[in-house]
Amino acid sequence: MKTRLILFLFILFFQSLSVCSQSHFDFSTLFQSRSFVNKSLDIDHFDFFFQDSIGRVWGSSNGLMMFDGESFVRKTPGIGAYSVYCSLSPTEYLIGSRQGLYLFNLQTLELTSIEGFVHDEVTGLHKINSREVLVFCVNRIVRLNMDEKKSDVLYSWSGYRMIQHLLLPDGTFILLTDTRGLFSFELSHARREPILLNNFSVKDDMLLCMLYDNGILWLGSDRGLLKCNLQTHQSIRIPELEGISVKVLMKEKDGSLWVGTNSGLYTFNIGTQKWMHYFHNTQSDGSLLNDCVWSLFEDTEGNKWLGVDGGISFIPKETCFLRVGWSDLINTTEGNWINRILHDSHGNYWFGGTNGLGYYNVSSGQSIFFKKQGEHRIPNNTIRTIYEDRSGIIWIGTDGGFAWFDDREKKFVFCNVED
Repeated sequence: MKTRLILFLFILFFQSLSVCSQSHFDFSTLFQSRSFVNKSLDIDHFDFFFQDSIGRVWGSSNGLMMFDGESFVRKTPGIGAYSVYCSLSPTEYLIGSRQGLYLFNLQTLELTSIEGFVHDEVTGLHKINSREVLVFCVNRIVRLNMDEKKSDVLYSWSGYRMIQHLLLPDGTFILLTDTRGLFSFELSHARREPILLNNFSVKDDMLLCMLYDNGILWLGSDRGLLKCNLQTHQSIRIPELEGISVKVLMKEKDGSLWVGTNSGLYTFNIGTQKWMHYFHNTQSDGSLLNDCVWSLFEDTEGNKWLGVDGGISFIPKETCFLRVGWSDLINTTEGNWINRILHDSHGNYWFGGTNGLGYYNVSSGQSIFFKKQGEHRIPNNTIRTIYEDRSGIIWIGTDGGFAWFDDREKKFVFCNVED
């Protein structure tokens, strides 16, 4: 439900629709004739996406940007390009970048540099427990204790760069490097061994990404895609992607393989064993925004986010929309023309219009209808703005003044404006 409401805003932006809250328009029909919803942004591309504890989608491009229902808004300074993340708690995330390691607080939006990693390019993070994390850098592996602010170097090297890591079911890590191929790494012994594959040579391919799926290791390189059996160490090239630079790999929830390349998006249906190719077409608004796909993400609702050169392409799940009437959501028989919507950091939704303010909490299902008269009062029924400050307090501006929301009492406190 959380993401569905956010996506509702996303579609409003791209389709420029004026929707009355009492309308029963079926938004799913918007996508019957198109594959992608595109948004150009003033960025090179997104390095990765993630979804926080209350359902908001974030992207990274020389700083963290949050999707606010209309577009991605920058929320942190541009300190290098961010590459990976790890959730420590519902409000704390570790963010790895090409210029160090940072602690990100979702409530305050503060980004704090972690001591000892200022000169590191962080390529991977793995949470051992609630406060211990393995930090994978281009030239070393570090065990970090967040409580003690202590870091121990487990392994280091020089002459080549580690690009990505993944964890196998048996507890072994696979490390992907730019010019030395693959290595296995055992945390218990801090020991690393090379992985040799038949029909593969680091002289022929520069590895860029990998994905593990039920004994199969998919390897993306600057020359195509390889399918490797980790038991037999046999590898085969995928002819459909021969000569294409593979940037990113993702397994869809239904099991399909998604491949982002410099020549568009490829998907492999496990059931039919067929490949599909999606690319930019100047004659179609519903095609990819750009053919260079750098990042892929599937959110909890099954919607796909693609980071491409110059912006994003978005693929909504066919059943991602619910038609929710204002009267059902806010439990009122009065209509309202909604022109302001806010999803706050506590997971609440606020709907402001010409006839009052609606409050809805997804988790509890609680709703409140605020009006100038009645039990739940606001200064005026015409809502001009809804804003959440850095401390999480909700403010509204109306034709009759402004007020802030006392979350404990579930009421607004009016403010007097003096000349």
